[in-house]
Amino acid sequence: MCAAPLDLCVAPNQVAACAGAGVSDGSHCETDVIPSGTCTNGVCISSGCGNGIVDQGEVCDDGNTVSGDGCSADCLSIETCGNKITDASKGEQCDCGVAGDVAPGCTGPNSDTAGVCNTMCKLRCGDGIVEADEGCDPGAPSSVVSCAGAVYDRGLTTCSPSCQPVIAPDTCKYIGWRTRGTQAPATIVAPTSAGNGFFVAGPAVGSYTSYVGTSTLNAGVTLNDVWAADNLTAVAVGDGGKILRLDGSTWDVQSSGTSVDLLAVWGRSSDDIYAVGDSTVVHWDGASWLLLEMPGVFRAVSGDASHVYVAGDHGTLLVYDGVTWQPAAVGTIEDLRGVSSSGSLVVAVGANGTIVQDDGTGWVVGRTSSTANLLSTWGSASDGFFAVGEAGTVLFYDGSVWRPLALGHGVTGPPNQTYSEVRGLPGVEIGIRGTVDVATYDGAAWSPVAVPTAETIYGLWGSAPDDVFAVGRNGTILHHDGLTWTVQPTPTTADLRAVSGIGPHDVYAAGDGSTLLHYDGVAWTPVVAAEGIENYTAVYAAGVDDVYVAGAGGVYHYTGAIAPSLPTAAAILWGTSPTDIFAAGTGIEAFDGSSWSPTSVATNVRGLSGTSATDVYAVGPSAFHYNGAEWSSGPFTDADLTCVAASAVGVFAAGNSGKLRHWNGTALEPFVSRTTTDLNALFVIGNDVFMAGNDGTLDIMVFTK
Repeated sequence: MCAAPLDLCVAPNQVAACAGAGVSDGSHCETDVIPSGTCTNGVCISSGCGNGIVDQGEVCDDGNTVSGDGCSADCLSIETCGNKITDASKGEQCDCGVAGDVAPGCTGPNSDTAGVCNTMCKLRCGDGIVEADEGCDPGAPSSVVSCAGAVYDRGLTTCSPSCQPVIAPDTCKYIGWRTRGTQAPATIVAPTSAGNGFFVAGPAVGSYTSYVGTSTLNAGVTLNDVWAADNLTAVAVGDGGKILRLDGSTWDVQSSGTSVDLLAVWGRSSDDIYAVGDSTVVHWDGASWLLLEMPGVFRAVSGDASHVYVAGDHGTLLVYDGVTWQPAAVGTIEDLRGVSSSGSLVVAVGANGTIVQDDGTGWVVGRTSSTANLLSTWGSASDGFFAVGEAGTVLFYDGSVWRPLALGHGVTGPPNQTYSEVRGLPGVEIGIRGTVDVATYDGAAWSPVAVPTAETIYGLWGSAPDDVFAVGRNGTILHHDGLTWTVQPTPTTADLRAVSGIGPHDVYAAGDGSTLLHYDGVAWTPVVAAEGIENYTAVYAAGVDDVYVAGAGGVYHYTGAIAPSLPTAAAILWGTSPTDIFAAGTGIEAFDGSSWSPTSVATNVRGLSGTSATDVYAVGPSAFHYNGAEWSSGPFTDADLTCVAASAVGVFAAGNSGKLRHWNGTALEPFVSRTTTDLNALFVIGNDVFMAGNDGTLDIMVFTK
């Protein structure tokens, strides 16, 4: 039957339960299906939220107990921002109410300029906007911070939940080499963990923590080297065949079986250790030292799981495969002072900048511009290879050439001091030991490079770390061969704005006046231009004679002749293949190989790059990321960023006044570049980050972490 006043269909016994003398509205009632009800307009209705009736204490009742439909599950909120109730189902994070009716615990009503909660019922702290009453915001980009009066190369402020900055000790970092402590000249250090290990200096051997000695033992003779397996096991060797071995807590003098000066020591484990000297190799097998006599003056020893390498004077290099010792023909007669191996690569270094290396295919001479005496080398698959020596020389191997590394702002010692040792813990710490100080490497350093132009550079592209092109004003084209930049002759004086290629013998540069040039590995020649004058600002080489250029008139396609492809103006082109190309300007358009389609990004874009067709980044006043299915805001934004380069080692962005940032997947790390000029282009290949800008600005950073 129908209960008209309630607009409900009810059972007859609901009416009967509220009929008769003495029964009125508000009286308790019961039926066979309603154990506890209330008489309402003569009908027995179940009490509580969800009965469709606004009972006493309720502000709404829509007949259900579901939130998000305008009445909360407990019937206590109409789910509107400003009602002092935080309705999570509506996406609210807070609700402080309105002026004159403020929720308990709030200092004021919902506001976009003060208090806890904004007018969208979102927490103001975390909305990415730093208001006047906030010192920071967790959602806003971090900036370079100063700690203990020093400006660091990179660092992140930690922002508290109340939007106030918290400077923690580990938020400040140096790029590159950082002075960790001073030790006596000729100190050799064997690290066991970050900031911990063993050292020898003259006759002293001991342990250190936080780069400060914690124990010292006088051996009575000069000690030359130390090796450590862990914090409880170490071996030091020195003049007269002296060997000191730490096993737990006590240094013991052991018989080496020789009186020859021992110059170097290395071990595979605590019971598999080698020490070398003049015509001498001694091996510890866990019980005793075995003496081997072989011709040569040996100065370094290292190895891996299957081989031991001993290096010495006059290009001597012996290799032990577990059965026999064999000499290696390394192609030099220079004295070798250091040797290291990791994975498939073995490196030995020595006098007059000598580097010889074997990646499993035979020994070759390493490419380097250094002529300084090299004294030590160390490397790992995760960190790369390093070599150090006299005249402040620090080199890094990028897989093709050995490039000088700059010493970061944190190194306080003289740059020309001799570095006698480089050692590291893979993925943890790399340290160099000099005549003045000890420095460690934090993963990135700018490489000193001479730039033979003062022209502004607009574009960068390369096929390899030793094959990178830079283009700029007045037809400028530079080429980097891994060691130096050289100016290449070009047939134009037009400003060149962009460069792209598909290999070292197919490179294209585009610029003003419909200029499109092609490099065949020998020379640059003009490509037939379109009719009229178009200032090209972008170029993307999809294949041989398959090139896209862009400007104010739109995107054009070159396949032997230039034809219109997209009428929309574009300033940037980026792609992965002929069927995955993006054009950006006021918005982003995508090309699938047959047609262009607008994306959801409709704002100004200044920089575009990615690691694949499903991982693309765009920067400008706002930032966007494409995951292969959709474009989303972020993950970072900075209005001053004008270019971006994405790679396996991270996403780098740069812009006005030398601003440089690195997105590590979690935070936007500020870096300090070595310029205050505006940066126009970034390019990342391998571990090398190239940046370019106004007035001939060109620099390279080696980034290993």
